Amino acid sequence: MPKVTFIMKCPNLHRSSVKLLVICCLVSLAGCGRKGTVQRVAVDGQILFGGQPLKSGRILFIPTDGTKGPAAVASVSEGKFQFTSRTGPVVGKNKVEIESTINPGFALDDEQSFAKAVEEKGDQGPVLPKQEIPAKYNRKSKLMVEVSRSGERTLQFELDAPPATSSSM
Repeated sequence: MPKVTFIMKCPNLHRSSVKLLVICCLVSLAGCGRKGTVQRVAVDGQILFGGQPLKSGRILFIPTDGTKGPAAVASVSEGKFQFTSRTGPVVGKNKVEIESTINPGFALDDEQSFAKAVEEKGDQGPVLPKQEIPAKYNRKSKLMVEVSRSGERTLQFELDAPPATSSSM
């Protein structure tokens, strides 16, 4: 890969003007990112669904009730999740949403396979499998967590599985 170098030539700029410009930029940037920034923290934990570790999914922390900042999302594997202090939830009150990974039998961005599945399925119901985690733990979640700057930040969520439906007559 060729190396690209940009050289800016400004014959009217004196060396002292360039230094002054650089100093002004550094001074103005010195305060950026300090005041008003959100503090993320490392959090880890376990998710049990129906008494068993959640095989695969995701956990999402969404700041709420006056807590400001970005949401944090992590993968769940064999019931375990982990956030670092760079990717973790912000300090304060967070709504928690938990989902399992759905497997429709094809890549979700494979439009041809999706179209084929729609054609084969017809009017027999949805193409994508139903989310096995009840909505009360994800899109309609009431799970709330107060994330603190210090102390224990290992969380455990025990989600009730919906009762098994019997299709025998």
